[in-house]
Amino acid sequence: MFYAMPNQYMVVSAIDNSHIDEAYCMVSSLYSSNVNNVTLYQLSNLGHTVENILIQKHPYINIRTFNFNKYPAHVGISPVHDKGHYAWKPLIIQQMLHEYNNVIWLDSGTEIISHMAIDFMIAKASNYYGVYSMQSSGTIQDWTHHMMITYFKENTHISDVNIYRKNCHAAMLSFTNTVRVKYIIRLWVKCALDINCIEPSGASRANHRQDQSAFTIIIDYIEQRYNVQHGICIDDPHYAWHNGLHHRSCDKLSFFHKFLQLFT
Repeated sequence: MFYAMPNQYMVVSAIDNSHIDEAYCMVSSLYSSNVNNVTLYQLSNLGHTVENILIQKHPYINIRTFNFNKYPAHVGISPVHDKGHYAWKPLIIQQMLHEYNNVIWLDSGTEIISHMAIDFMIAKASNYYGVYSMQSSGTIQDWTHHMMITYFKENTHISDVNIYRKNCHAAMLSFTNTVRVKYIIRLWVKCALDINCIEPSGASRANHRQDQSAFTIIIDYIEQRYNVQHGICIDDPHYAWHNGLHHRSCDKLSFFHKFLQLFT
């Protein structure tokens, strides 16, 4: 059994073979910014060469293999279950919160240019009931399949969903191990483990955002239940730019490199 380490933080991300260049970029930026507490989950077999390069770019990185065998088939990445419906993300975050008091999730396209970015994320979470996310485009109505809303109403204490609420940004998240956060994560994991919630029949990337949609519904519920005055997901991602947190900068760099390879 794991016990969270007080006052410790962990930056965590996950990659498969489709995002190797982005991971190289991200871990390099973390090392350059003196962010040494980093765990990277393999969602597919990266191979020794890739692992060695990751370690060269960040000597302190902890590389783990995600154990898909512990979970329902839909969590696994396969042609039938594209990207595992991103169901593995809340499962990884829950595991990290069993081990560390502060957990920062970064999608592999994120670039860090200052340790201040990590301090910023931890401080923000402490000010927002232990959880912090920025705002994303669209609303629950725009990017959530209606059957996910039905699932939450029928299987949890969530009875009312504000479909006009702006979406939360699930690419950069910060959590502090509080009772309320544990409740948020339990709801998120409950959804992730049920295909009828995380990706109901008829849902796709054209009308649904899987982990992000579920997270936004849960945050909306928390804001209503505890009368959160200023909202948890209200900051524009560009706000984080000034604090050294650059969303998708590594995605753009990877695209540029692949574009150059076409002409070399």
